[in-house]
Amino acid sequence: MLNTYLHRKVQMKNISPSTASSPALKSGRIGLIISAMTETPERAEFIEFLDPYLRTGLSLLLKQTGFDGADIRTEEFGDC
Repeated sequence: MLNTYLHRKVQMKNISPSTASSPALKSGRIGLIISAMTETPERAEFIEFLDPYLRTGLSLLLKQTGFDGADIRTEEFGDC
């Protein structure tokens, strides 16, 4: 399907861990990443990100114990 759209031979590779895909793209070992990848300023220097087809968020599920969340904004967690 993708090869028909691109009019060229396509070879799929599973690269693990996912952090190895950026160096592989940068070095030319691969030409396309199809994966969930967060756009960061550093990655945007050498990756042309397209509009996402899906946006998701992160959630934190805690046991109800009177936790008010005040101590979660630390350097360890960053801004949540």
